[in-house]
Formats: sequence, structure tokens, C-alpha cells
Amino acid sequence: MLSEYSIIPLFSYLFSLSTNSGVAVEPNALYATMQIKGKIALVTGGASGIGLAYVKALLSNGAAKVAILDLASSNGVEVAKNLNAEFVHGKVIFVVGDVTKSKELEAGFAKAFEEFGGLDIVINNAGIMDDTKWELMVDINYNGVVRGTLLGLKYMGKNEGGKGGTIVNVASIVGVMPSNIFPIYSGTKHAVIGLTRSFAAPENYDHTGVRLMSMCPDVTETQLITKSVGRSLSIIKTELLNKTFNEMQSTESVAKAMIQIIREGENGSSWIVTHGEPPFEVDLPESSEKFVRKVRSISCVTSPNLTTANMDVKNKIALVTGGANGIGFAYVRELLKNGAAHVALLDLANSNGDESARKLNEEFGADRVLFVVCDVTKSEEFEAAFATTVKEFGGLDIVINNAGIMDDARWELEIAINYTAVVRGTLLGYRYMGKDKGNKGGVIVNISSVAGLVTGPTFPIYIATKHAVIGLTRSFGVPYHFEKTGVRVVAMCPFFTNTQLITASAGRTLDSVSAEDLEKSISPYPMQTPESVAEGVLHIIRVGDNGSLWVVQNGEPAFEVQVADQPVKKVSA
Repeated sequence: MLSEYSIIPLFSYLFSLSTNSGVAVEPNALYATMQIKGKIALVTGGASGIGLAYVKALLSNGAAKVAILDLASSNGVEVAKNLNAEFVHGKVIFVVGDVTKSKELEAGFAKAFEEFGGLDIVINNAGIMDDTKWELMVDINYNGVVRGTLLGLKYMGKNEGGKGGTIVNVASIVGVMPSNIFPIYSGTKHAVIGLTRSFAAPENYDHTGVRLMSMCPDVTETQLITKSVGRSLSIIKTELLNKTFNEMQSTESVAKAMIQIIREGENGSSWIVTHGEPPFEVDLPESSEKFVRKVRSISCVTSPNLTTANMDVKNKIALVTGGANGIGFAYVRELLKNGAAHVALLDLANSNGDESARKLNEEFGADRVLFVVCDVTKSEEFEAAFATTVKEFGGLDIVINNAGIMDDARWELEIAINYTAVVRGTLLGYRYMGKDKGNKGGVIVNISSVAGLVTGPTFPIYIATKHAVIGLTRSFGVPYHFEKTGVRVVAMCPFFTNTQLITASAGRTLDSVSAEDLEKSISPYPMQTPESVAEGVLHIIRVGDNGSLWVVQNGEPAFEVQVADQPVKKVSA
């Protein structure tokens, strides 16, 4: 993606990549590689574009049967007819399926399974790129992939009586790097990466025998790109969009790469295909031990948007979502301790928000804290809460998007709170603080998690939501947006913290996760206090660079994580 504002020029980093002569793999990854010949596949969004190219490539490489799953309004019937004429009659069926409708999608999988007598390969490809319809986009690009992954595991998993198989979730190159043009889209594709890598954990593979991988195409000649004008946020200039998408690869080259990774890709791997070249695997961190701390130098020369935006909390006005309890309450209290003039505490009607506000006003002075009833999953209620805060206090300087849950058993609600609401809160923060809207700028802190930077087997859908927050924050954190709005966007990634998110996590996993697995994933790690995390948030409000990511662990001072602005090719050990 090339433009004067691009995070990286892809040509420059591709030129410098070394050749991968083979990667040492774990046995579970190695023996799961697959030949296409004789296999049965299902492709979502398979009636056109890259999805259709995947279908043709599968058939050309000997797939026995392929189910095209797409919308009723697509040309799927005609496509299936033409493919059966080109290959062998009965090889292809069209199944109506909207990935945003769980019952319809499950019926589509069931029909394909019954018609063909099995299933070996699932390609979760359906997706859109339209930040102007971002709630629908989240539902298709993220929720739809969750649904397709769970159904793939249901119909192929050895634990469900299947024989194992392969799931490829289609992300994007902006799933492993920021996008200055489509920040919300980038967040959805970061989520796909986190979801795929977490479901692919060895503990899960040993249970299901299903290998999962991510495909991350660069700019490809499809309607996703050719019709992208008018689908970006209003802050994005059309000429920037045109400059960014000035070179495209063919769908056929991406489909060729898809066949290669199905045949050879390791379980949990993420692959990029760009400019029609062979795909390469991306090197991504597997654990917090591999974090690289960013070294900050006061003497270094930095962009003005980074150095002049630092903030003194004293006399500032803040808004904190999920602020009645736990870490959110600690954030409110820490802001007041450090001189914030006023803080709006947003939380549910059944929270103890009134009591929390009363206690804080007794401690720090009357009318310093305002409790505003707000369900962050309800857009009108959320917007009204911002408006009330600004009307009551006369402005807004700091937004902390903290509300979140960890409950894969209710994963649709989890996504609505953990990602959709963070998008909403970020956009509202821009509206009520942005210089382009006649305001004076400010800071948005999006609360992710250390799980947004690594992966784990027990809460794969939660982990993906936190990856999404990272992608969103990094994408909004590019200079382009700051120069327009004067609003810094940073992310906080706490390690295990003593809150109900952790202490009440039993019973909130998917059915496939045992209590023993959950205990093993949590018990080795010490838990820090909410107060130590709150101190870290105050630090990054004061000094955090626009777009930066920060970790707080073991109650130690917050440190910035060095994250590559470009995909790093995985090289053999």
C-alpha cells in the first residue's frame, strides 16, 4: 500500500527480505500438511473476486468437491453451473449463506457436509472493506470468521467425530501492520490473525486435529479495492486513497498462494502474498517473553506530533467507560489524584456507579465525578453520554475506552463490548476533542491487553478482540490522523490483573476448554493490582507517543513495546 502517508513502502522491505530455506516446525504442524487432490472444500464469499479464484484453484488442483457459500443476491447459481460445465458436473454446489446470520451459516455448512459426505477444507473468505458501514464490516469480517471457524471445527474436528482438516481464515496485509486509510477494517483483520493463531495453539490442535492458518493478501484487483472510494471515513481524502491503491496483484496469484499454504503451511502460521510473488510466512511474537522494549531517548529527533502532544493531567476533563469497578474505577481515582478537574464515569445502570461517584466526590471534592448511565453496546446511549459529559463539564480532554469482558461463552456480546464499542468510543473521542471539529485536541487511551500482542489457547475470541484494539489504535495513531485532529491515540496492554475478568473467568470459556486448561493458563502468573495499571495509564497519557503500545506487568512501571511497522519474514532457525 503505497502513498505519501503510508506506514511503509512495501517495495523497500520486500527487497530486503532474506530467502526462507525452511522453518523448523513442531511435529503437530508438520504432519498436518495436506494434498488438495480428492478433498472436499467450502469457501465463504466464493461467488466472485478472490473467493471465486480460490474455488477455481481448488478444482484445478484436484479437489473432489467444492461448496460455494454466498449471499442469495450473488450470482452463485450461475457460477456453480459454469464451473460444473468446465470441470465435472456435480463437483460444485452453491449454498446460500449470510455469514452474519448464524443459523443460515450453520445450515449452509450442514448442507455442504450432507451433500458431499464430509468436509476437509474451510476457507473463511467473505469480507468487506467499508469503514462507513463499520458495524456491518465488523459483523462480516470478524464475527463471520468466528462463526465459520467454530463451524469448521464442528464439522471437521476429531473431537466431534470428524477426521481433522484445514481452516484458512482470510485476513489482509493490514492485519499485521497499520492502515492509515481504513483503520477500522485493519482492526477486524488484526482480529482474524489473533483468532486464528489462538485456535491453532497446540493444545487445541491436539484436541481437534484441525490446522488453522491465516492468509494476508496485499492489495488485490477486486471490488474491495476498485470500489473503495467513498467507503473510508470522512477524514480521509480521496486522493490519498487513490495514491495508496495504485498497484494491484491478480486474484489468481493470491489463489495460487492459497493452494501452497494449504499444502505446506504450518498450523498457526500467517502468510502474506504481495505483487504476485510466492507467499511468505510472517514472524509474530508467541509470548510476552519475546516483547522488545522500545528505548526512548529524550535527545532523539522526533516528529512534532509526538513531542508537543504530551499532556499534564492537572485541570483536565476525562471520560472513562466501565468506570464503576475494577481497573476502570482505579483509572478514575488515579486521574483525580493527579489533579484532573472532572471525570465522567460511564457504566451500566445496574453497576454501583452512583455509589462509586459518591465516594470519589467525598474524597476529592464535590462535583468532581459524574456518573452517567451508559451501555457501550448501544450507540445512541453512548453518544448521549459523551454529550452529557461535555455539556456538564464544558469540554473533554481525555477518553479511556476501558469497558470490556472476557467471556467466550457469550462471544457476540464480547465482540460488541471489546471491539465495536472501542471503535465507537474512539470515533466519539475524535468528534468531541478533534481540532477539525473546533475543539482543542486530546488523548484517547484504548485498553487492550497483553493478549492483544500474543496468543493463547483458552480465550481465542477474547484474544482476537484485543488484537483488534491494537490494529485500530495503531492505524488511528498514524501522523495523518493526528495532523487533522490533534488527538493522540495510544493503547494500554495490562498483564494479569486482580479483577473479576480473571477471578470470575471459570465457566466463561468455550465448551472445548476444560477447567484444567483454564487453571493451567492462569495459575503460573502473578496478578498485579488495578492501581499499578492505573499508574501506567497516567504515565502514557503524559508521555505516550501517538500510536504507541504499552504494557504493565507485575506491578512494574509501564513500558512501551517495540512493534514492527512492517511484516517481518519468518526465517528458519
